[in-house]
Amino acid sequence: MAITLNNGFQMLIIVLGVWRMEGKEIRNLIINPIKLGYRHFDCVADHKSEAMIGEVLAEAFKTGLAKREDLFITTKLWNSDHGHVVRPPSIV
Repeated sequence: MAITLNNGFQMLIIVLGVWRMEGKEIRNLIINPIKLGYRHFDCVADHKSEAMIGEVLAEAFKTGLAKREDLFITTKLWNSDHGHVVRPPSIV
């Protein structure tokens, strides 16, 4: 099931959360769901896993497993962290 966004994109409403993913398990917990058809991932800055998730997503893009424009990456940021956000380098 999907919803249509204002820009016309269809976004799946089934989301895979990446809470408490660590180390090497992150790779399998991102790659395998992509293989199963997941296209929406929910990340949280507080988990400190952005770098590893970015590496796994870059691998998925490089190997042709998924295209960046086919995935939705959502996140949450504490109100106290808005002034501390650093723009990451592009993974595309």
